[in-house]
Amino acid sequence: MFGRNQCIVIALAGLMGQALITGCGSSADQPSVAEAGAPEDGGAGRSPDGASVVDGSGTCMQTTSIKSCGASCAPCVAPSNAESTCDGTSCGFTCHAGFMPSAGTCIVLADASTGPGVLMFGGSGSVDFGDTWRWNGATWTQLSSTGPARVCQSMAVLGASAVIFGGEASSISGDTWLWDGTSWGGLSLANPPPHARTLAAMASIGGKILLYGGEYSSNFGDTWQFDGMNWSAITTAGAGPRHGHAMATLGTKIILFGGTTSGLGGSSSGRLGDTWQWDGASWSQLVVAGPSARIGHTMATLGSKIVLFGGIDSAGARLADTWEWNGVSWNERVVAGPSPRDGHAMAALEDKLVLFGGGVSVGQLGDTWTWNGTSWTQVSSTGPSARAGHSMSTF
Repeated sequence: MFGRNQCIVIALAGLMGQALITGCGSSADQPSVAEAGAPEDGGAGRSPDGASVVDGSGTCMQTTSIKSCGASCAPCVAPSNAESTCDGTSCGFTCHAGFMPSAGTCIVLADASTGPGVLMFGGSGSVDFGDTWRWNGATWTQLSSTGPARVCQSMAVLGASAVIFGGEASSISGDTWLWDGTSWGGLSLANPPPHARTLAAMASIGGKILLYGGEYSSNFGDTWQFDGMNWSAITTAGAGPRHGHAMATLGTKIILFGGTTSGLGGSSSGRLGDTWQWDGASWSQLVVAGPSARIGHTMATLGSKIVLFGGIDSAGARLADTWEWNGVSWNERVVAGPSPRDGHAMAALEDKLVLFGGGVSVGQLGDTWTWNGTSWTQVSSTGPSARAGHSMSTF
C-alpha cells in the first residue's frame, strides 16, 4: 500500500577531487636563476625558492619541504590542512583526512554550511522526522537546525533557498517553509497558498517553483507557481488530478511522469504511465513509450538527461529500474543498482546523482547510492536513519 511511509519525493536532483592553484609552471612563473658559480649551460643550479634543484634543461630534480613544480621549479604552497601536489606542470593540493576542498582551501567535512551539497529533510521511519542533513559528495552531516516534522512533502530550490510545501504529520499540511542555508522558517504569505496536500510534485524553472497535483480528500490537478514571496494559481489545463507523480527540470522544460488517480492507499488500477511537459506557459502530453505506470518513483536531472528510478507498479510490485529522458524519448538503462523501493529521494551534486532510502514491504531503507551516468555505486557512509517520504534537493 502506498501511503505515508511509501511516497514520492521531489529531487531537483564528488567534491573530493583536487583543487588547483594557478600560475605554477606557466609563463607567469618566475624564471629559475642559478646560484652564483653554477654553470650557465648544461649544469645545475638552485631555484629562487631555495627548495629545488634545476638541471640544465630546466627540469626539477629534487625538492625539500616545499614541493616545486614546472620548468621554473616555482614553489607549490598548500593551504592549511593540506599537502601540496604537482602533476609535472601545475601545483595543486590534497586535503588531509577529515577535510574537503572548497574555494582554494580545505574545510572541515562536518562544516555543512559551506560549499555545494545536497540537502535532505524529513521523512518517516521509526518516527516522523524533522531533521536536516547535507551530503557533500562523500559523507552525510546532520545540521543543527530542525524543521517541521513531516513526510511526503514537496521540495525544490529557489535561488539560494530551499522550499518545502505540504506533507503530512498528525494531519495534512498546507504551509510553506524556507531553508536559508542556516535554518528553517515558516513563511507568512500575503496571498492564499495552495490547499493543504500531500504527495504533490515541485520543480524549479525560470526563477520560480512550479507545483502540480497532490492529494487531500481527493486528488488535485492544479498548477501553482511560487516566486519566493507568494503563491499564485495558474489557470491552465494540466495533466489531470493525481498524486504520487514525479517532476524534474530539463533546460526550459519540466517533465512530469506517472502517479495515480486513486485515493491514498487505494486501488492500483489508477496508476499512470504518461509523460507531460511544462513549457513555462502550458502543459502538453508527450505520446512516447517509456517506463511502466507507477507511483513513488523519483526523478532528478544529471547533465542533459533526467533520471528516473524505482517506484511501485500497477501490480503492487516495487521496482528497481533506471530510465533516462533525453528531451525526446525515454531509454531504459539495464544496470545493477539499488534494490526495489518507493518513496526514496534523489538529487544531483556535480557529476553524480545521490539516492537515499525508500520504502520496502516491511520498513524503510537507509542506504546511499550514487549514479555517474553509467553505473550505480553503493556508498559506505554513516548517515540519516532509515526512512521514506523524505525530500532532497541540490543546494
